[in-house]
Amino acid sequence: MIDMQTNFELRPVELTSLLRRAKILEHNRVDSLEMIKQDYPGLTSQIFRIIPTYENQDTIAPTSFILKVSHTDKRSRVLSNHLFDNESRFYEHLSPIIRIKTPDYYSGVNNCATRNLSFLLLEDLSSAEVLEENCSCTDLSSTVQEVAKLHAQFLQYGSGKTNSWLHRNLYSVPGERSLHRLLDREIITDDFRTVLLQVIKKRDQIFDKLKHLPRTIIHGDFRSDNVVIREAGGKRSVCILDWQMVRFGHGLADISHFMSSTFSSETRRLYETDFLTEYHKVLKAFTGYSPKKSDYLRHYKLSTLLEIIRILHGARYLIGINASGSILQKGIYRLQLAMKRSLTAIKDHNSLALV
Repeated sequence: MIDMQTNFELRPVELTSLLRRAKILEHNRVDSLEMIKQDYPGLTSQIFRIIPTYENQDTIAPTSFILKVSHTDKRSRVLSNHLFDNESRFYEHLSPIIRIKTPDYYSGVNNCATRNLSFLLLEDLSSAEVLEENCSCTDLSSTVQEVAKLHAQFLQYGSGKTNSWLHRNLYSVPGERSLHRLLDREIITDDFRTVLLQVIKKRDQIFDKLKHLPRTIIHGDFRSDNVVIREAGGKRSVCILDWQMVRFGHGLADISHFMSSTFSSETRRLYETDFLTEYHKVLKAFTGYSPKKSDYLRHYKLSTLLEIIRILHGARYLIGINASGSILQKGIYRLQLAMKRSLTAIKDHNSLALV
């Protein structure tokens, strides 16, 4: 049996059982496996690449897998528990029905309710090309179109009975004491702290101005390094990864996050209007939803303000998990870059003046 209390070790017999349950293996079995810890752990999990050796080498089963395991450190696991739970539920309930490409899901155990270790066994896409700012305009546009298809599929879905786990608040603010402890950290820049406090003060007004927008299922962390481009048969296709923050929300929150986290401020200014137009073109084609351009531009600008609170949560997770060394430094660099880009977007759009 896999020890799901404190440690995680996947043995050949266990992988064989998981793959048979997923109907990937029938009479074959895993003879041995290599479990390689990856050097890009996320805030919610440890990531391993699993390379199995099969008894019958003629099998058509995958030659590798990605294994995501919740943190072994209890403090980190408690902090990120609901995010791993989100991703587990996404792969179990939503990935089979959504129209866009996500990693294939083979198996998993969700122990988030008991705060024991959980895991996900997924398709290995490490050979695919990670989306970057300098990718072709075609790839970037295709990525915006894919998330628009996701939003279109579930637009207005929130009007009926829904799963409670999809309603977790992406923009909650820590209590006053916790907030001031966070703001006192050196990783929070002075400029960011100033704007954040203004956004928190006006948060209810921002929500009030966005409350009439249709809600949908959003990715919640839609940025370039959560997107890969695969090429097969001369065709390039987009696949969206890392669904820890999936939830109900306003689709423009995904677009705002994508624009400010993927691009330098100069590149964002170049693409922003065209990609917003492309996004709404896809929504209209699939759903008939077609707001005035002035309305969706205003709503987009308001979404740039909520991006500030999202970054605050990123800081909280980075501080809360026991990150160290290069992982911590990389996290701080990304966080402060996000602060800088987000503040520039708010300034460019004069977003605070809307509230």
